[in-house]
This record gives sequence, structure tokens and C-alpha cells, in this order.
Amino acid sequence: MAIRRKGNGFEVRVYVGQDPSGKKQYASKYVAIRDPGDERSVAKAEAEARRLEADLRNKVEKNEYVAPSKLTLAEFLREWLEKDAKPNTKPKTYERYRELAELHIIPELGGAYLERLSAHHVATLLAKKREEGLSPRTCLHIYRALHRALQVAMTWGYIGRNVCDGIRPPKVDEEPPVGLSEEQLAAFLRQAQGDRLYPLYLAAVLTGMRQGELLGLRWEDVDLEAGVAIVRQTLEKPGLKPVFGTPKNRKSRIVPLAPELVDALKKLRVDQELERAFYGADYEDYGLVFCQPNGRPIDAKSLSRWRFKKMLREAGLPNSVRFHDLRHTFVSRALQAGANPRAVSDIAGHHDPGFT
Repeated sequence: MAIRRKGNGFEVRVYVGQDPSGKKQYASKYVAIRDPGDERSVAKAEAEARRLEADLRNKVEKNEYVAPSKLTLAEFLREWLEKDAKPNTKPKTYERYRELAELHIIPELGGAYLERLSAHHVATLLAKKREEGLSPRTCLHIYRALHRALQVAMTWGYIGRNVCDGIRPPKVDEEPPVGLSEEQLAAFLRQAQGDRLYPLYLAAVLTGMRQGELLGLRWEDVDLEAGVAIVRQTLEKPGLKPVFGTPKNRKSRIVPLAPELVDALKKLRVDQELERAFYGADYEDYGLVFCQPNGRPIDAKSLSRWRFKKMLREAGLPNSVRFHDLRHTFVSRALQAGANPRAVSDIAGHHDPGFT
């Protein structure tokens, strides 16, 4: 019997199959009767039990039934990070997922059983994070990380649905990116001319390449005679064991080099040969165009937070300007000069000219 009266309620049991040892398994639910002495209350509970029975049978037939689990959200998220996020995303993305999980999601919801997680739990988490002063964009990142993790939980058979689908993602008011004005750009490049990394700043402004793409660019991918560079790799992680990866859209692309940039790169190549001679056997050759004096990759965070900000101060520019704004400057100047948006999109490596 699939439905039977048990105590002050109805028990629903649906045969699921056998476990590896041959033992029969059942999906079960219990519906309590609000007022056992009231016939209408009994009838209402019985009707709910029949609805649950039909729902369970439907899930079993479609192979969508997921057995209850004692796995907590914290346990699952850490398993997801190591078994799915780490091998399938770029190092920086994995670190961001781990940070969002450990700092924001697990402290609030980590103790909840994964199968009992609800949309209300997620909505409460996001509301609390906004109250704590987190930006809408950070809350959106929390939502997206949890949503992605729960999609994997569905694939692994831990849960039957993604509760994040039950709430709206945090809204972020997108502001159009703005590059440097002509006056600001002139002031910045004047100040940067005496700096060892001047060719790097110039390349950012004249090619629109992303920071990681610039720091991962190799001489073998640059043809100074033809005036082009091919974006094939990006620096994902510096340090003792640098990690290189593919460009953002996982596609290589050709970027034209302005004559001014070609001249700067020719001089840079000569300077690098002098540095190589100075360091001798201690020079670590990764074949990079833009690197430290000893050949090692440049740390993107140190570059953005210290050297670039110092250059801004010395040029009298706002501290709010980011290294990434040099890329926006390239796109803005190219479009203002009348360049075809499709061509600019291809050079910048955007996924869609509409985005450009």
C-alpha cells in the first residue's frame, strides 16, 4: 500500500528500486493531520498525501528522485570546489569561488542540510550581505557561485532542483565603462615614458589587450616586422610556479601593433637582452615580452595596486582609474575615430560587437 494511516497522519511510500546489496528501497513522506478529530482536516491531509504519492511516482519514473542525504552545504561546497571548480575553471576564478564560499556562504548556511536548502535561505543570505554593506555586484557573485555549485549538485544526484532558480539574482546597475580623456591619456603617457614598464602601458592603450594577456604575451607571438601580435595565452598566476592559460573566450586572436608601439617594443627587446646578460645564469626565461628584470612574470596585483597607482599620482590623475581602464580607452578611442565596431570587437576579444 502506497498510502497508509499512521498515528496522526498519513505515510506515503513509493518503491524506488534495490540498493547494490539487493535491499529494497522506498521513497517516503509523512503528512500530519492538523486536527485528527476533524473529518475535513483528515480529508485534506489524505488529499495532500495522494498528491505527494503522485509526485514521488512521477520523479521515480523520470529517474529524478533523489534520496535524502545528511550532506551539509558546507561539506558539499568544499567537495564541489575541489572536484569540479578547481579542475574546470581558471585559477583566479577558482580562488574567487573559494573566497565567496568560505567568507560569505558557509558561515551563514554551511550547517544546513543540502537537500533541505530553500530559496528563502538564499534570499535571507543575500539580504544580510547587503545589510553588511556588500556591493550589489559582490552579492551577484555570491548568487552566481552558489547557483553554479547547486547545478553541479543536481548533476551529481544530491538534489532534485536548484533553489537559486526560485529567487531573482541581485540587480546591478551597469555603468558604461569610460576610458581616459585625451588630456588624461597624454599626461599619463608623459609620466610613464621614463618608467621601465612604459611599453606595457603603451601596449594596453594601443591594443586593448587585457592585463593577463599582456603579462602572458611571448616574443614568439609577436611579429615586429609585420606589426602584429597573436594573443594565445594569458598569465593566470605568477609566483614560484607561474600558471598560464588560454584567453578569456578560449580563442586566439590577431592584434595590430601601431608603429609607435613597434618602436617601443624594439627598444624593449634590446633592454631585455642587457638584463639577461646582467643576470646571467639567474635569468629565468619564460619568453615573455613584459616581465621582471630577471625574466620572471610580473605580479598583476602588485602592478595594479602599486606601480600603476604610483604612476597615476605622479601624473595627477584620479586614484579611481584602474589598469583595465586603459583597455576601455583603446575601445573608446577606436570607436570615436570611426573604426568598425566589428573590427574593434575582434581586436579587443569581445564575445559580441553589441557588447563593444
